[in-house]
Amino acid sequence: MNDDSTQWLVDRICDDYRLAWQAGQQPDLKDWITKGDPALHAELLRELANVDFERRALQDPGLQIGTYLAELRQRFPETTLTETDLTGRPSASQVRNSPTPGVFSPPPQIGKFRIQRELGRGGFGIVYLAEDEILKREVALKISRDAFQDRVRDRIINEAKATAGLNHPGIVRVYEAGEIDGICCIASAFCEGPNLAQWLKSQTTISVELAAEIVRDLAEAIAHAHARGVVHRDLKPGNVLLEDVSWQTADGRLAFAVRITDFGLAKLVEQRLDETESSILIGTPCYMAPELFQRSRSNAHAAACDVYSLGVILFELLSLRRPFEGSTMMEVMDAIRHQEPTSLSRFRRGISADLETVCLKCLQKNPTDRYRSAGELAADLNRFLRGEPIAAARPGVLTHVKRELVRPERIQEAGMLSIMLGIGLPIWALAVIFLIQRESLEVDIRQDMIPSIAILVCLIQIPLIWSGYRSLRGDRRWMRVGLGISCIHLITVALPLFGITPAFSNLYARYPMARILVYSLLTLIFAIQVLQYTIILALHPRNADSG
Repeated sequence: MNDDSTQWLVDRICDDYRLAWQAGQQPDLKDWITKGDPALHAELLRELANVDFERRALQDPGLQIGTYLAELRQRFPETTLTETDLTGRPSASQVRNSPTPGVFSPPPQIGKFRIQRELGRGGFGIVYLAEDEILKREVALKISRDAFQDRVRDRIINEAKATAGLNHPGIVRVYEAGEIDGICCIASAFCEGPNLAQWLKSQTTISVELAAEIVRDLAEAIAHAHARGVVHRDLKPGNVLLEDVSWQTADGRLAFAVRITDFGLAKLVEQRLDETESSILIGTPCYMAPELFQRSRSNAHAAACDVYSLGVILFELLSLRRPFEGSTMMEVMDAIRHQEPTSLSRFRRGISADLETVCLKCLQKNPTDRYRSAGELAADLNRFLRGEPIAAARPGVLTHVKRELVRPERIQEAGMLSIMLGIGLPIWALAVIFLIQRESLEVDIRQDMIPSIAILVCLIQIPLIWSGYRSLRGDRRWMRVGLGISCIHLITVALPLFGITPAFSNLYARYPMARILVYSLLTLIFAIQVLQYTIILALHPRNADSG
């Protein structure tokens, strides 16, 4: 697990823990620590302890850090946390604004905005329906949900900066943002209607035309943002609002308009990725491009992240499931990075090959293999809707072959083959000795040398077995060793087969056909293994380096 994945998982567990107690639950710290990998327990305890201390301090403003630490050490004797590790004490104003322990309650009036009701909650903020009493209009007012932490304030300000120059019907307009009465908030246009995620849950099937229209409209809005240097980076159905426009649409058009919201993770193209490192790790993994999970990132293909997310949304609209799923966050992240999406035709019969091609082009692992822009994606979807040939080329035979070769199972298969050969060849050698002794077969070799040859074969196979085991663990160095051993074996059996060297010829002097069959079989096996390792080392450099 790399550093990015670790930090992302810790952040997400802490956010979920905070959401649980803000919803009125009483989460148990020990239960939540076990949600992470055992190797993360120490780091997770430190981060969760900060969140838990925040919860306890809200319930008891007089709670001292020393008292909390003493209780913590009783439950977790192995902890080495000190007072300096606990930085989560809430402010007095936060406590005053929380009449219900652990749950933030906003004042009825924030500046000119009068709070009416809650609209929804996200990982970083609560959105309220409010009335602008000066301009007499309803707005969606987003404020922090947990003590107005610095990172939440930064995200709200970032969203305001990102959307300030965007003016498109497919993007929710931001009216103003800033700190009002000590509360950092952002006011945007209120969109009456559900979001795309809620709408999806109520659907049993979605026509391919409707799915294409939705993603086309989203792509056009994202293209507008990209043209002005803004990359969203957290596109998902929950961030797409549906506004009823049936009263103004003509026949054949969508009865609702899609509006993209929540640019809190947006990045300006000229902004370096490492300046927003922490934000990258708090997106929604199912819709995040594989390059966002990598340790090193480049700005060169930043917009391709949104194209990938649009592909995931299109896949979900067509199949009512995501292309990559798993029982844990880490499984989802691993699948996104290393697995190929299942063909849409497996989930939906008769789906258009052109539309599937569009979808799969968006989901390519390599950003350069996707559409060069969201505008190109929108244009191809328009071609599909008009019944015209799409610009994206369907994957050829070589592309399908490469997809199969780069699957992570190939590494497992190469490792297993090494182990099977490493164990199987000595067993075969011992079986030959047993047959020679039992049947008193005549071989042109000294009988007393046969056990020595068998022992030598066994010793030679030990490195092959170990290289196979390490290959299963993704160790690139031992993959090279396995390749080297396989090449030696291949040469050793191929030379006698083709009569280049007389080595081992005495073993089969009386049985020439047996010699040809045995050496042919061994040559084929070792040739396959050499090919496997060569392909793995060429096409799986990142997997192979992660041992």
